[in-house]
Amino acid sequence: MPTEDGADVCAFCRTYTPPPTNAEADRLIASAYSHTQAAADDAGNALDILPEDAPLLAVVDLVTAIAHMKAARRCLDKAGAGFGAAQVVRR
Repeated sequence: MPTEDGADVCAFCRTYTPPPTNAEADRLIASAYSHTQAAADDAGNALDILPEDAPLLAVVDLVTAIAHMKAARRCLDKAGAGFGAAQVVRR
């Protein structure tokens, strides 16, 4: 922002302190993402070893759960990226 007094930085920028980053929230989101990934993998492995005579509705529920876990991973990824993009970079 141009300044009238010839200073390199305006008064606002000179005294601005950006909000602190929340490393703990970032860590928890990353942890939730990896746990969801592991749960989806485990459910997929369980699906692979089910007997042929497994109850159809139980199999459908398992497939639905896997789809929900994949959707949760996408949401967690978007949330993590959104929090990162919302941070102000101080130069």
